[in-house]
Amino acid sequence: MKKTNFIRYKWLENISFFDCKKRLFFLEILLFAFFISCSPDKSAEIPVINPGNMVEKEIGLSEIAGDITYIPLSKDVLFGSIVSVELTDSLIFITPALGTLIVYDYNGNFIRSIGKRGRGPGEYKYANEFTLDRKNKTVYILSDQRLLKYSFNGDFLETIDLKIDIKIFSGIVYTNGKLALFEGINQGEGKYDWVVLDTLGNIIFEKFNAIEKFPSDHYCCGNKQEAFNNTFYYWNQINDTIFKISDEKYEPAFIFTQGNFRFPKQKIKEIYCEYFFPRKIFFTKNYLFVAYIFDYKNYTGIYVNSEYQFYNVNVTEDWNFINGPGIVNDFDSGVPLIPLSYYRDKLDNEYLIGEVNPFQLKAHLASEKFKNSTPKYPEKKKELEKLAKSLNENDNPVLMLVKLKE
Repeated sequence: MKKTNFIRYKWLENISFFDCKKRLFFLEILLFAFFISCSPDKSAEIPVINPGNMVEKEIGLSEIAGDITYIPLSKDVLFGSIVSVELTDSLIFITPALGTLIVYDYNGNFIRSIGKRGRGPGEYKYANEFTLDRKNKTVYILSDQRLLKYSFNGDFLETIDLKIDIKIFSGIVYTNGKLALFEGINQGEGKYDWVVLDTLGNIIFEKFNAIEKFPSDHYCCGNKQEAFNNTFYYWNQINDTIFKISDEKYEPAFIFTQGNFRFPKQKIKEIYCEYFFPRKIFFTKNYLFVAYIFDYKNYTGIYVNSEYQFYNVNVTEDWNFINGPGIVNDFDSGVPLIPLSYYRDKLDNEYLIGEVNPFQLKAHLASEKFKNSTPKYPEKKKELEKLAKSLNENDNPVLMLVKLKE
Protein backbone atom coordinates (compact mmCIF):
# COMPACT_ATOMS: atom_id res chain seq x y z
CA MET A 1 0.00 0.00 0.00
CA LYS A 2 1.21 3.53 -0.73
CA LYS A 3 2.53 5.62 2.15
CA THR A 4 -0.21 8.22 1.77
CA ASN A 5 -2.89 5.58 2.35
CA PHE A 6 -1.00 4.25 5.39
CA ILE A 7 -1.06 7.75 6.90
CA ARG A 8 -4.80 8.00 6.24
CA TYR A 9 -5.30 4.67 8.00
CA LYS A 10 -3.42 5.80 11.16
CA TRP A 11 -5.41 9.04 11.14
CA LEU A 12 -8.68 7.11 11.05
CA GLU A 13 -7.52 4.85 13.87
CA ASN A 14 -7.35 7.80 16.25
CA ILE A 15 -10.83 9.09 15.52
CA SER A 16 -13.61 8.30 18.00
CA PHE A 17 -16.69 7.09 16.14
CA PHE A 18 -20.02 7.36 17.97
CA ASP A 19 -22.18 6.39 15.08
CA CYS A 20 -22.25 3.24 12.93
CA LYS A 21 -23.20 5.21 9.84
CA LYS A 22 -20.14 7.41 10.27
CA ARG A 23 -17.96 4.32 10.71
CA LEU A 24 -19.34 2.80 7.53
CA PHE A 25 -18.81 6.04 5.67
CA PHE A 26 -15.15 6.30 6.68
CA LEU A 27 -14.63 2.59 5.95
CA GLU A 28 -15.90 3.13 2.41
CA ILE A 29 -13.45 6.01 1.97
CA LEU A 30 -10.61 3.81 3.22
CA LEU A 31 -11.49 0.96 0.86
CA PHE A 32 -11.80 3.33 -2.09
CA ALA A 33 -8.37 4.79 -1.38
CA PHE A 34 -6.91 1.27 -1.10
CA PHE A 35 -8.30 0.10 -4.43
CA ILE A 36 -7.22 3.29 -6.21
CA SER A 37 -3.68 2.87 -4.91
CA CYS A 38 -3.52 -0.81 -5.90
CA SER A 39 -5.21 -0.61 -9.29
CA PRO A 40 -2.83 -1.56 -12.12
CA ASP A 41 -1.43 1.16 -14.35
CA LYS A 42 -1.94 -0.39 -17.79
CA SER A 43 0.17 2.29 -19.45
CA ALA A 44 3.20 1.04 -17.48
CA GLU A 45 2.69 -2.61 -18.40
CA ILE A 46 4.34 -4.38 -21.34
CA PRO A 47 1.48 -5.55 -23.61
CA VAL A 48 1.27 -9.30 -24.18
CA ILE A 49 0.43 -10.89 -27.55
CA ASN A 50 -1.64 -14.02 -27.04
CA PRO A 51 -3.65 -15.19 -30.08
CA GLY A 52 -5.97 -17.17 -27.81
CA ASN A 53 -7.01 -14.11 -25.80
CA MET A 54 -7.60 -11.56 -28.55
CA VAL A 55 -11.12 -10.14 -28.77
CA GLU A 56 -12.90 -10.99 -32.01
CA LYS A 57 -13.93 -7.75 -33.68
CA GLU A 58 -14.32 -6.61 -37.27
CA ILE A 59 -12.42 -3.35 -37.56
CA GLY A 60 -12.87 -1.65 -40.91
CA LEU A 61 -10.43 0.70 -42.56
CA SER A 62 -12.76 3.63 -41.96
CA GLU A 63 -12.24 3.25 -38.19
CA ILE A 64 -8.48 3.70 -38.40
CA ALA A 65 -7.95 5.55 -41.70
CA GLY A 66 -8.90 8.98 -43.00
CA ASP A 67 -8.19 8.41 -46.68
CA ILE A 68 -7.08 5.84 -49.24
CA THR A 69 -5.21 6.51 -52.50
CA TYR A 70 -4.52 4.08 -55.33
CA ILE A 71 -1.41 4.45 -57.50
CA PRO A 72 -1.22 2.30 -60.65
CA LEU A 73 2.45 1.71 -61.50
CA SER A 74 3.51 2.26 -65.09
CA LYS A 75 4.51 -0.67 -67.31
CA ASP A 76 8.01 0.54 -68.23
CA VAL A 77 9.29 -2.36 -66.11
CA LEU A 78 6.83 -5.24 -65.81
CA PHE A 79 6.69 -7.34 -62.66
CA GLY A 80 4.25 -9.52 -60.78
CA SER A 81 4.52 -8.60 -57.10
CA ILE A 82 6.30 -6.27 -54.68
CA VAL A 83 8.84 -7.52 -52.15
CA SER A 84 9.87 -4.21 -50.56
CA VAL A 85 8.53 -0.66 -50.77
CA GLU A 86 9.66 2.60 -49.13
CA LEU A 87 8.40 6.16 -49.63
CA THR A 88 9.70 9.70 -49.46
CA ASP A 89 7.47 12.76 -49.75
CA SER A 90 7.77 12.68 -53.56
CA LEU A 91 9.21 9.29 -54.57
CA ILE A 92 8.28 5.61 -54.30
CA PHE A 93 11.05 2.99 -54.14
CA ILE A 94 10.03 -0.56 -55.04
CA THR A 95 11.81 -3.88 -55.34
CA PRO A 96 9.89 -6.49 -57.33
CA ALA A 97 10.53 -10.18 -56.70
CA LEU A 98 14.11 -11.00 -57.82
CA GLY A 99 14.37 -7.57 -59.43
CA THR A 100 16.22 -4.27 -59.37
CA LEU A 101 15.30 -1.26 -57.26
CA ILE A 102 12.81 0.93 -59.19
CA VAL A 103 11.78 4.53 -58.49
CA TYR A 104 8.33 5.99 -59.30
CA ASP A 105 6.62 9.30 -58.61
CA TYR A 106 3.25 9.56 -56.85
CA ASN A 107 1.43 9.39 -60.18
CA GLY A 108 2.96 5.98 -60.78
CA ASN A 109 5.32 7.21 -63.49
CA PHE A 110 8.61 5.36 -63.86
CA ILE A 111 11.56 7.61 -62.91
CA ARG A 112 14.64 5.39 -62.92
CA SER A 113 16.26 2.19 -61.73
CA ILE A 114 18.86 2.22 -58.95
CA GLY A 115 21.85 0.03 -59.86
CA LYS A 116 21.46 -3.28 -61.65
CA ARG A 117 21.83 -6.97 -61.06
CA GLY A 118 25.31 -8.46 -61.36
CA ARG A 119 28.52 -8.98 -59.42
CA GLY A 120 30.57 -6.02 -60.59
CA PRO A 121 31.14 -2.66 -58.86
CA GLY A 122 27.82 -1.05 -58.02
CA GLU A 123 25.90 -4.21 -58.91
CA TYR A 124 23.95 -6.54 -56.67
CA LYS A 125 22.38 -9.99 -56.69
CA TYR A 126 18.98 -8.79 -55.43
CA ALA A 127 17.72 -5.49 -54.04
CA ASN A 128 15.12 -7.02 -51.72
CA GLU A 129 16.70 -5.47 -48.64
CA PHE A 130 17.21 -1.71 -48.89
CA THR A 131 16.73 1.36 -46.73
CA LEU A 132 16.56 5.12 -47.32
CA ASP A 133 18.40 8.07 -45.82
CA ARG A 134 15.75 10.60 -46.78
CA LYS A 135 17.62 13.63 -45.42
CA ASN A 136 20.77 13.01 -47.49
CA LYS A 137 18.87 11.38 -50.38
CA THR A 138 20.84 8.16 -50.38
CA VAL A 139 19.90 4.49 -50.69
CA TYR A 140 21.61 1.55 -48.99
CA ILE A 141 21.18 -1.90 -50.52
CA LEU A 142 22.19 -5.04 -48.62
CA SER A 143 22.85 -7.87 -51.06
CA ASP A 144 25.07 -10.95 -51.08
CA GLN A 145 26.69 -9.70 -47.83
CA ARG A 146 27.73 -6.41 -49.43
CA LEU A 147 26.45 -2.97 -48.46
CA LEU A 148 26.11 -0.65 -51.46
CA LYS A 149 25.35 3.07 -51.33
CA TYR A 150 23.61 5.05 -54.11
CA SER A 151 22.15 8.52 -54.55
CA PHE A 152 18.44 9.01 -55.21
CA ASN A 153 19.53 9.96 -58.75
CA GLY A 154 20.86 6.45 -59.26
CA ASP A 155 24.57 7.22 -58.99
CA PHE A 156 26.66 4.51 -57.35
CA LEU A 157 28.56 6.12 -54.47
CA GLU A 158 30.50 3.38 -52.68
CA THR A 159 30.68 -0.12 -51.25
CA ILE A 160 30.80 0.15 -47.46
CA ASP A 161 33.26 -2.16 -45.76
CA LEU A 162 31.47 -3.97 -42.93
CA LYS A 163 34.00 -4.10 -40.12
CA ILE A 164 32.42 -7.24 -38.68
CA ASP A 165 33.88 -10.75 -38.53
CA ILE A 166 30.60 -12.29 -39.72
CA LYS A 167 28.51 -10.82 -42.49
CA ILE A 168 25.47 -13.08 -42.92
CA PHE A 169 22.78 -10.42 -42.55
CA SER A 170 19.21 -10.57 -43.81
CA GLY A 171 17.81 -7.10 -43.16
CA ILE A 172 18.74 -3.43 -42.95
CA VAL A 173 17.20 -0.24 -41.52
CA TYR A 174 18.54 3.34 -41.56
CA THR A 175 17.55 5.82 -38.89
CA ASN A 176 19.09 8.97 -37.40
CA GLY A 177 22.53 8.55 -38.98
CA LYS A 178 22.82 4.86 -38.12
CA LEU A 179 22.47 1.59 -40.01
CA ALA A 180 20.99 -1.43 -38.24
CA LEU A 181 21.78 -4.84 -39.72
CA PHE A 182 19.81 -7.92 -38.70
CA GLU A 183 21.13 -11.46 -38.80
CA GLY A 184 18.84 -14.41 -39.45
CA ILE A 185 18.41 -16.88 -36.60
CA ASN A 186 20.09 -19.55 -38.77
CA GLN A 187 18.78 -22.44 -36.65
CA GLY A 188 20.46 -20.95 -33.58
CA GLU A 189 23.86 -20.58 -35.24
CA GLY A 190 23.57 -16.83 -35.82
CA LYS A 191 26.03 -14.63 -33.94
CA TYR A 192 23.90 -11.50 -33.71
CA ASP A 193 20.31 -10.40 -33.40
CA TRP A 194 21.36 -7.00 -34.68
CA VAL A 195 24.38 -4.77 -35.15
CA VAL A 196 24.15 -0.97 -35.33
CA LEU A 197 26.79 0.78 -37.45
CA ASP A 198 27.72 4.28 -38.44
CA THR A 199 27.58 5.05 -42.16
CA LEU A 200 31.28 4.15 -42.50
CA GLY A 201 30.65 0.60 -41.33
CA ASN A 202 32.00 0.94 -37.77
CA ILE A 203 30.16 -0.87 -34.97
CA ILE A 204 28.33 1.38 -32.53
CA PHE A 205 26.55 -1.32 -30.51
CA GLU A 206 25.32 -4.87 -30.96
CA LYS A 207 23.14 -7.57 -29.44
CA PHE A 208 24.29 -11.17 -29.62
CA ASN A 209 22.03 -14.13 -30.36
CA ALA A 210 21.14 -16.19 -27.28
CA ILE A 211 19.22 -18.98 -29.05
CA GLU A 212 20.91 -22.39 -28.99
CA LYS A 213 21.19 -24.48 -32.13
CA PHE A 214 18.01 -26.29 -33.21
CA PRO A 215 17.04 -28.40 -36.27
CA SER A 216 14.03 -26.54 -37.73
CA ASP A 217 14.59 -24.53 -40.90
CA HIS A 218 11.42 -22.41 -40.73
CA TYR A 219 12.90 -19.49 -38.82
CA CYS A 220 14.20 -16.25 -40.18
CA CYS A 221 14.85 -12.76 -38.91
CA GLY A 222 11.57 -11.13 -38.04
CA ASN A 223 10.24 -7.72 -38.86
CA LYS A 224 12.62 -4.76 -39.09
CA GLN A 225 10.87 -1.42 -39.02
CA GLU A 226 12.11 2.13 -38.79
CA ALA A 227 9.48 4.09 -36.94
CA PHE A 228 8.85 7.48 -35.41
CA ASN A 229 11.20 9.09 -32.87
CA ASN A 230 14.34 7.55 -34.42
CA THR A 231 13.55 4.06 -33.17
CA PHE A 232 13.44 0.69 -34.84
CA TYR A 233 12.10 -2.69 -33.80
CA TYR A 234 13.29 -6.28 -33.86
CA TRP A 235 11.61 -9.63 -33.24
CA ASN A 236 11.89 -13.24 -34.31
CA GLN A 237 9.63 -16.28 -34.09
CA ILE A 238 11.59 -17.97 -31.27
CA ASN A 239 12.20 -15.22 -28.70
CA ASP A 240 9.33 -13.92 -26.60
CA THR A 241 10.18 -10.22 -26.92
CA ILE A 242 9.66 -7.51 -29.51
CA PHE A 243 12.47 -5.05 -28.84
CA LYS A 244 12.35 -1.29 -29.26
CA ILE A 245 15.85 0.00 -30.06
CA SER A 246 16.94 3.62 -29.73
CA ASP A 247 20.00 5.64 -28.67
CA GLU A 248 22.22 2.56 -28.14
CA LYS A 249 19.65 1.05 -25.77
CA TYR A 250 16.88 -1.47 -26.17
CA GLU A 251 13.82 -2.38 -24.15
CA PRO A 252 10.77 -4.67 -24.45
CA ALA A 253 7.90 -3.17 -26.43
CA PHE A 254 5.64 -6.25 -26.57
CA ILE A 255 5.82 -9.81 -25.28
CA PHE A 256 4.75 -13.01 -27.06
CA THR A 257 3.15 -15.16 -24.38
CA GLN A 258 4.43 -18.71 -23.96
CA GLY A 259 2.38 -21.87 -24.50
CA ASN A 260 1.99 -25.02 -26.58
CA PHE A 261 0.77 -22.91 -29.50
CA ARG A 262 4.23 -21.33 -29.95
CA PHE A 263 6.15 -22.58 -32.96
CA PRO A 264 8.39 -25.53 -31.94
CA LYS A 265 12.09 -25.75 -32.71
CA GLN A 266 11.89 -29.20 -34.28
CA LYS A 267 11.21 -29.69 -37.97
CA ILE A 268 7.60 -29.71 -39.10
CA LYS A 269 6.10 -30.23 -42.56
CA GLU A 270 4.67 -26.77 -43.13
CA ILE A 271 4.35 -23.33 -41.60
CA TYR A 272 0.61 -23.20 -42.29
CA CYS A 273 -0.37 -25.32 -39.27
CA GLU A 274 -1.81 -25.18 -35.75
CA TYR A 275 1.06 -23.09 -34.35
CA PHE A 276 1.23 -19.33 -33.83
CA PHE A 277 3.48 -17.88 -36.52
CA PRO A 278 3.78 -14.06 -36.79
CA ARG A 279 4.57 -12.91 -40.33
CA LYS A 280 4.47 -9.10 -40.36
CA ILE A 281 4.41 -6.49 -37.59
CA PHE A 282 3.93 -2.74 -38.01
CA PHE A 283 4.12 -0.07 -35.31
CA THR A 284 2.31 3.26 -35.58
CA LYS A 285 1.58 5.98 -33.05
CA ASN A 286 -1.82 4.52 -32.11
CA TYR A 287 -1.70 0.87 -33.20
CA LEU A 288 0.29 -2.29 -33.57
CA PHE A 289 -0.63 -4.46 -36.57
CA VAL A 290 0.26 -8.16 -36.53
CA ALA A 291 -0.30 -10.49 -39.51
CA TYR A 292 0.01 -14.08 -38.35
CA ILE A 293 -0.96 -17.71 -38.83
CA PHE A 294 -2.68 -19.63 -36.04
CA ASP A 295 -4.62 -22.89 -36.04
CA TYR A 296 -4.55 -23.21 -39.84
CA LYS A 297 -5.98 -19.72 -40.41
CA ASN A 298 -4.61 -16.34 -41.44
CA TYR A 299 -5.28 -13.43 -39.07
CA THR A 300 -4.62 -9.76 -38.68
CA GLY A 301 -4.41 -8.56 -35.09
CA ILE A 302 -4.68 -4.90 -34.10
CA TYR A 303 -3.53 -3.56 -30.74
CA VAL A 304 -5.24 -0.25 -29.89
CA ASN A 305 -2.92 1.74 -27.63
CA SER A 306 -5.65 3.89 -26.12
CA GLU A 307 -7.67 0.81 -25.09
CA TYR A 308 -4.77 -1.46 -24.08
CA GLN A 309 -6.53 -4.18 -26.04
CA PHE A 310 -5.77 -6.61 -28.87
CA TYR A 311 -8.46 -7.32 -31.45
CA ASN A 312 -8.56 -10.18 -33.94
CA VAL A 313 -9.57 -9.38 -37.52
CA ASN A 314 -10.30 -12.57 -39.43
CA VAL A 315 -11.31 -12.22 -43.07
CA THR A 316 -12.67 -15.48 -44.50
CA GLU A 317 -11.69 -14.60 -48.07
CA ASP A 318 -8.08 -15.70 -48.54
CA TRP A 319 -6.78 -12.71 -50.45
CA ASN A 320 -3.13 -13.49 -49.84
CA PHE A 321 -2.04 -16.87 -48.53
CA ILE A 322 1.40 -15.63 -47.52
CA ASN A 323 0.76 -12.31 -45.80
CA GLY A 324 -2.64 -12.85 -44.23
CA PRO A 325 -6.26 -11.80 -44.67
CA GLY A 326 -5.84 -8.06 -44.30
CA ILE A 327 -8.15 -5.40 -42.86
CA VAL A 328 -11.70 -5.15 -44.21
CA ASN A 329 -11.97 -2.28 -46.67
CA ASP A 330 -15.26 -0.61 -45.81
CA PHE A 331 -13.83 2.67 -47.09
CA ASP A 332 -14.71 2.00 -50.75
CA SER A 333 -15.59 -1.75 -50.58
CA GLY A 334 -12.30 -2.55 -52.30
CA VAL A 335 -9.96 -5.42 -51.46
CA PRO A 336 -8.70 -5.73 -47.86
CA LEU A 337 -5.51 -3.92 -46.88
CA ILE A 338 -2.52 -6.22 -46.39
CA PRO A 339 0.25 -3.88 -45.15
CA LEU A 340 3.64 -4.18 -46.83
CA SER A 341 5.28 -1.14 -45.30
CA TYR A 342 4.85 1.90 -43.07
CA TYR A 343 5.68 5.55 -43.78
CA ARG A 344 5.58 8.78 -41.78
CA ASP A 345 5.93 12.01 -43.75
CA LYS A 346 7.39 15.38 -42.76
CA LEU A 347 4.02 16.56 -41.45
CA ASP A 348 3.82 13.54 -39.15
CA ASN A 349 1.09 11.89 -41.22
CA GLU A 350 1.24 8.10 -41.08
CA TYR A 351 0.57 5.66 -43.89
CA LEU A 352 0.25 1.93 -44.29
CA ILE A 353 1.22 0.78 -47.77
CA GLY A 354 -0.30 -2.21 -49.52
CA GLU A 355 -0.67 -3.57 -53.03
CA VAL A 356 -3.43 -5.12 -55.10
CA ASN A 357 -3.05 -7.18 -58.24
CA PRO A 358 -5.16 -5.81 -61.16
CA PHE A 359 -6.57 -9.28 -61.81
CA GLN A 360 -7.68 -9.51 -58.15
CA LEU A 361 -9.14 -6.03 -58.22
CA LYS A 362 -11.16 -6.58 -61.39
CA ALA A 363 -12.43 -9.95 -60.15
CA HIS A 364 -13.45 -8.41 -56.83
CA LEU A 365 -15.33 -5.55 -58.47
CA ALA A 366 -17.18 -8.03 -60.68
CA SER A 367 -18.46 -9.93 -57.65
CA GLU A 368 -22.00 -9.63 -56.30
CA LYS A 369 -20.57 -8.82 -52.89
CA PHE A 370 -18.96 -5.66 -54.22
CA LYS A 371 -21.93 -4.68 -56.38
CA ASN A 372 -24.33 -4.95 -53.42
CA SER A 373 -21.99 -3.26 -50.92
CA THR A 374 -22.58 0.12 -49.32
CA PRO A 375 -19.20 1.52 -48.26
CA LYS A 376 -18.55 4.40 -45.91
CA TYR A 377 -17.70 6.63 -48.87
CA PRO A 378 -19.85 5.77 -51.94
CA GLU A 379 -18.01 8.33 -54.09
CA LYS A 380 -14.78 6.43 -53.44
CA LYS A 381 -16.45 3.27 -54.68
CA LYS A 382 -17.21 4.99 -57.98
CA GLU A 383 -13.58 6.16 -58.27
CA LEU A 384 -12.40 2.59 -57.66
CA GLU A 385 -14.71 1.27 -60.39
CA LYS A 386 -13.30 3.84 -62.81
CA LEU A 387 -9.74 2.81 -61.89
CA ALA A 388 -10.46 -0.90 -62.40
CA LYS A 389 -11.88 -0.26 -65.89
CA SER A 390 -8.64 1.47 -66.89
CA LEU A 391 -6.49 -1.52 -65.87
CA ASN A 392 -5.43 -4.56 -67.81
CA GLU A 393 -5.25 -7.82 -65.88
CA ASN A 394 -1.54 -8.12 -66.73
CA ASP A 395 -0.59 -4.61 -65.55
CA ASN A 396 1.79 -3.99 -62.69
CA PRO A 397 0.38 -4.04 -59.13
CA VAL A 398 -1.52 -1.03 -57.83
CA LEU A 399 -0.21 0.59 -54.65
CA MET A 400 -2.65 1.31 -51.82
CA LEU A 401 -1.70 4.28 -49.63
CA VAL A 402 -3.85 4.28 -46.51
CA LYS A 403 -3.54 7.45 -44.44
CA LEU A 404 -4.12 6.72 -40.76
CA LYS A 405 -6.19 8.91 -38.49
CA GLU A 406 -4.53 10.94 -35.76
